[in-house]
Amino acid sequence: MVCDLMAEGRIVSIFDKAVNILMPQGLLVSLVERRNQMTAMSVRCPAVFESLSSRRLRLRVGDTAYVKPDRLTIEGLRIDLVTARRFQGMVDPDMAFRFDSAKISVFDRVLSTLGRRDGLLELIGGRLSGNSFAQKGLAIRNRILGLPRSLMAETLAEFVGLGVGFTPSGDDLICGFLLGQKICSMSACRLKPHHRESLFSMLDEAEREIIWGSADRTSDGGRTLIWMALHDRFPRFLLDAAAGLARAEGTAAMARVVGAAVSRGHTSGTDALVGLLLYLQMFGQISRQ
Repeated sequence: MVCDLMAEGRIVSIFDKAVNILMPQGLLVSLVERRNQMTAMSVRCPAVFESLSSRRLRLRVGDTAYVKPDRLTIEGLRIDLVTARRFQGMVDPDMAFRFDSAKISVFDRVLSTLGRRDGLLELIGGRLSGNSFAQKGLAIRNRILGLPRSLMAETLAEFVGLGVGFTPSGDDLICGFLLGQKICSMSACRLKPHHRESLFSMLDEAEREIIWGSADRTSDGGRTLIWMALHDRFPRFLLDAAAGLARAEGTAAMARVVGAAVSRGHTSGTDALVGLLLYLQMFGQISRQ
């Protein structure tokens, strides 16, 4: 997907393990150091961060970056996009997912215990502590439960930009929610009878446009995350977590998977798992061999 954004961009943020480039489309292309940071809009290049750390390479906010089909260049830096380590962010169609009611219940308990509490974790317990973002999120969740299929996307879009941070909590939640939907759409899913007209079926083009139409309410990072999720592309850490959760047998195994995922960002990992769990709780149980 990086190669599809052939244009001139500029560096907008530099961190120890990530460099973010804002493209004219309003999306970020990211250079990252680690495997679990990867998305469909990133390029993994550890050598760049080694050079930044040793000061052999100097990058500055505002530096111009050029993305072409075969390369990305910034000042004296040239990254070959043909051979670079990239990630498609797609759900493996051959992966076996199993989320029966017992596993969903364990997932809920473990996430409630290990999740970070500054975001939207309270949506899965319903016990609010004065977090105004969680209060608004809980109201949105409750409306989704009672809405007809035709209004689901419009209500889900209310999560866009909810919260603070590089990717606001509501955007992370949408990403996890849409991953749940994608997994269900690819699996033999036993739907709860009163939700047969639910978000189980994939969003159509008009519904995706409704959610994307709210993207101006969020950050560059949040906009990029939502854009990817609406194109069925998800962060590596979240796909790894979903696969690990599906394989996990027992609380201890589930806790290892959840613990690794919630360490992502401040609350991004937690909020994405909240979205995945909410989808599974609301709309279906998956059993696929």
